[in-house]
Amino acid sequence: MTKGKRRITQKEREALGKIVAHLEEYRTRLEQHDAELSQSNYFRIMGELRSYIAVAGDENLYELFHRGKGSRLYAAFFRSQNDYYMRAMETQQAMELFSSESDTPMGDHIFSQVHTRDHYIQKAESFRLADLSTVRQVVSVGCGPMPETVLWVRDNTSIPDIIGIDNAHEAIHLCRRLVNQLCLNRVHFQHVDARDYNYKSADLVFVANFVAAKTGILDRIAQTGNSRTQILVEVPTGLQRLVYSDFVLHRFLTVEQEAMTDSRHCRQKTQKIVWFDPYQD
Repeated sequence: MTKGKRRITQKEREALGKIVAHLEEYRTRLEQHDAELSQSNYFRIMGELRSYIAVAGDENLYELFHRGKGSRLYAAFFRSQNDYYMRAMETQQAMELFSSESDTPMGDHIFSQVHTRDHYIQKAESFRLADLSTVRQVVSVGCGPMPETVLWVRDNTSIPDIIGIDNAHEAIHLCRRLVNQLCLNRVHFQHVDARDYNYKSADLVFVANFVAAKTGILDRIAQTGNSRTQILVEVPTGLQRLVYSDFVLHRFLTVEQEAMTDSRHCRQKTQKIVWFDPYQD
């Protein structure tokens, strides 16, 4: 047996078998999307999948699953599905807000939506890790078409410069439209690949869970940021690592703190990452 690998117990083998059976069922159902599924049915199935992986297994069980031959194929399939789902759902929610004729303020409409409200509320736990007393500029990486992080920072802090960036043009277009309709100040959005962005003025960078190229983005922050820049990264846990990308830290970055954030639809971890000198005793 390979050094460092232990034998899988019968209980673990049975648990892994159940996970694979569930994933195969969801894969089969989702593959009907292009030909047969309506968007509402697709959203329903993806909602079921995301609820399942939020509670199925732990880190140890995922590591055993990851050693299996089919884990990479499952990860590639479900990550592409999840990325499409997140973008499509948030775009649909944004369009519903813009077309609403209700007299209710748009801010109230935003947080009547379960997905958006839960993500918004989770930010309070994440930002407790940061020292906001000296922060003048926040950059939210992967803000998406429904920028919960940007809105939370504006609503709950007096930080003067709040920037959301995303590599999807349509997402930035909807964010700017939202800002105009809500008449929000202190908020700006840029269409840019986060791996090309210059973080030299950023005091705090927040990297969303569904952002794919986390390792490249953290390398870019290390290259263009400065030693006072705080970094908060949402980290997938357990089976959620199937649909959200993990990362490798740059050698000048290290995890200082972490906290769990929970909601009905998602359990994830936020890590605070800071600079350090690997050559210092």
